[in-house]
Amino acid sequence: MQVRCNDILQALRAEVQVDGHGCPSRRETLIRWQSPPAGWKVLNTDGASKGNPGIAGGGGVIRGDRGEWICGFEESMGICSSMKDEIKALLRGLKLAIQMNIDQLWVQIDSATLVGLLKGDITLPAEHKPLLHQCQELINQDGWHVTISHCFREANKVADALANIGCNLPPGVVVYDRPSSDIQELLFADSIGVGWPRMMIN
Repeated sequence: MQVRCNDILQALRAEVQVDGHGCPSRRETLIRWQSPPAGWKVLNTDGASKGNPGIAGGGGVIRGDRGEWICGFEESMGICSSMKDEIKALLRGLKLAIQMNIDQLWVQIDSATLVGLLKGDITLPAEHKPLLHQCQELINQDGWHVTISHCFREANKVADALANIGCNLPPGVVVYDRPSSDIQELLFADSIGVGWPRMMIN
């Protein structure tokens, strides 16, 4: 057993560089929102929960390949868990994209767990099955192509801001065909490729 533990530790040290104190070394990386290929649209969604469970809000934005605003939303989710909040926000964003007849959609989410659930890499908790199945049915329906990927939260600032506003709304959803003043600076920063610092393990 001791030999196996030593082998595992050696393998881990080989994969992760450490500093002089034996801690993984880190470097600062600039994270940017990623625009889609020409002709595609991007959907960013996020949830915000003041507790888990707690008062929750969702938000999302659909943008074109130049970063231009197409549609956005803020929604009060009532009291729910952070994961349920994330799924409900995605579901709302998918429904809006379908209503707008978008045929090529790149979904960017900062919840690695939700991405794993959608791709079948993570076991589905029973409490989230109904909502998640609704998302999967929309993603897989005929007439459009959808790709899903994880993004860091630094690349999801617009959706995060919309979700936090949603926490303070009365019940219901607000859909915008133009960006509100609350998120215009973040939207512009994304469109010109501003990078936000994030510490990454080497």
